[in-house]
Amino acid sequence: LIGFQGSSVASYCQNANRESYEILTTIPDDFFKDEVTMESFDIPANITSVGNNAFDSCVNLKDITLGRVQTIGSYAFNNTKIAELEIPNTVQSIGERAFSSIAALETIEFEDQSVLSNIGAFAFAKANVTEVSIPESVVLVGKGAFNGCFALNEATFEGMNTNLTYDEISAVFPNSTVVKCYYKSKAYDFAMAHEYPISLMVGYEKDKTEEYSYVQDSPAHLVEVTVGPLLKKINAGAFKGCKKLKTITIKSVSLKKVGKNAIKGISKKAKIKVPKKYLKKYKKLFTKKTGFVKTMKVRK
Repeated sequence: LIGFQGSSVASYCQNANRESYEILTTIPDDFFKDEVTMESFDIPANITSVGNNAFDSCVNLKDITLGRVQTIGSYAFNNTKIAELEIPNTVQSIGERAFSSIAALETIEFEDQSVLSNIGAFAFAKANVTEVSIPESVVLVGKGAFNGCFALNEATFEGMNTNLTYDEISAVFPNSTVVKCYYKSKAYDFAMAHEYPISLMVGYEKDKTEEYSYVQDSPAHLVEVTVGPLLKKINAGAFKGCKKLKTITIKSVSLKKVGKNAIKGISKKAKIKVPKKYLKKYKKLFTKKTGFVKTMKVRK
């Protein structure tokens, strides 16, 4: 990278003699800030760091390719028009408000095998995304990271150890956002403590749960449950009184017991989805004693 053709900003290359310039690894702070002529930019593979405010208020920037960047500074792409964003698996940290105030931003995807550890405060605030999946590698999501993302229907947490920063004024995401998370994960604890709607994943290698029992205070905000391959028993009263629970998806083929009143008081129109080969067997598990009523459906 030697500069931006057509830009009023000075070139990276101080010496026009190409034989003498050094390979650059950083886009400096403020370098393209307020560059209104820029519509797209492909960051080359030799760049590992995007500085603070580097593309801030490039108000016509719609397309960005992040190459093999490792760190993204604060306000780096704030107030642009990026519509789709793919975070490469080389990125380790995203700074405060790095992608904030982008009303056009509808898609945020993280490349597989991500090493991302930190998402800064307000990093994606005011984006227009409807769903996002946080990689397992993420250790910390800063306050207000998705604050003002009013279209955000669901946030999935792929790992067990992602800490979320709580702030009474600047919530991580809107109160209506469904938190999809593993049982006993830190995201689950956060959603429980702050009464976010929960889509629970239980009975997987990550949570290692073979029997699920009633959890105090869960009825108010449990909306969906996915039963993984390890779960063998849904104990008595497990989901009792979870009146907002409308969908239970069973992926386990070793479920042996559904206890008394396990689903009593869940949504009367609840749908229980089971593996096709186990439809007859699992129908027998959901009896009147479990709280099953005629308006509920067990289906493949």
